Amino acid sequence: MAELKQEKLSKRKKEWFDILASKEFNESLIGETICFNEDSLVGRVLYSNLAALTNDARTQNVRIKLVINEIKDKKAYTKLNGYQILPAFVRRVVKLGKDRVDDSLVYKTKDNLSVIVKPLLITKNKVKKSILSNLRLSAREFLNKYISKISYDELVFDLINYKLQKELKNNMKRIYPLDVAEIRIMELAK
Repeated sequence: MAELKQEKLSKRKKEWFDILASKEFNESLIGETICFNEDSLVGRVLYSNLAALTNDARTQNVRIKLVINEIKDKKAYTKLNGYQILPAFVRRVVKLGKDRVDDSLVYKTKDNLSVIVKPLLITKNKVKKSILSNLRLSAREFLNKYISKISYDELVFDLINYKLQKELKNNMKRIYPLDVAEIRIMELAK
């Protein structure tokens, strides 16, 4: 029985599929894959460097998570499902004599999608715990207001173009000057 299945599988021909990035990256070609049937591609997860997708060397510390969601005419279309700063970048910016503020919360976008956002704030100098708590609470409040007013696609666009990070840093400046204000991880909640 197993031999018959093996013969049937080996006689089927594999096909090549082009993998296209999501619409935020103008559906540019990011690779090719081979498989027996196109249904097995749907749901497959791919990771890519943001610098490779945007041709901007300044974004080489960001990794993008893409999920194949549809196949048409031997082309696999993806959707952006996550954004993550590489741990090597985080280790490089966190130095002695500075304090680090991490947080993790689930926010709802305007189009009612749940998004996990983990901001990373690094102060210019060592500060009191009360200032760190104030920074964390203010960042939560700012992100809640900001994300609830925009759709998921706008959130992704603002992350890729560093608009959200700039506004976060400018908003936190009134509490204490920050060296780094980044979104360490953003992903769709399950």
